Amino acid sequence: MKRRGLLKLGFLAAAAPVIPWAVSPVILFCTTAAAKDKAVQDVGLFKPLIEALRRTDKPVCKGAANGLANRRDNDVSYNIHLRNASLTTQDAGLIATALNDLHKAAFVRLESFSVSYNPEMYYTGIKALLDALPNHITELGLVGCNLDDQCANSITAFLERSHSLTMVCVEENDFSPSVKSAIRNATQHLSGCVTIT
Repeated sequence: MKRRGLLKLGFLAAAAPVIPWAVSPVILFCTTAAAKDKAVQDVGLFKPLIEALRRTDKPVCKGAANGLANRRDNDVSYNIHLRNASLTTQDAGLIATALNDLHKAAFVRLESFSVSYNPEMYYTGIKALLDALPNHITELGLVGCNLDDQCANSITAFLERSHSLTMVCVEENDFSPSVKSAIRNATQHLSGCVTIT
């Protein structure tokens, strides 16, 4: 019985390259194990941000959290795009705290950041996010966020301390002509930066 069983196993092992169904359970097991290992590694560095995005309970934020959890282990750059996500002031605060903690604790590069078309973050939410953003981002999107001149100082202060921006989009807000001009002036030290107000 034992010999016959071993012969059957030997046959399956030899036939595995020819019979796909003979190896699919092994492949499935290995893939699942690898996915679990990767998830454990990812939640280490990005865990606070992933959790903050999920705590908002917004589909767009959950999608961004999943994207962070599935990123490659050796990739130190990432993007946050939360356009039209129905973000509130409280959501913005959660995300800002996590961003601040992440960039204090580790060297990672947030390249592109957009919270465009979220009109309910208001001044407090926008200020919290801008204060938490690192100096090295390359793109900023605050389009259609119901912002007015009250946000001018927060926006210009962030732009003035930034050193890598290539695109700033803040159009479709309620800025006065003088504030629009101040925003454009705040990016003059950034060679080649396109600023749309």
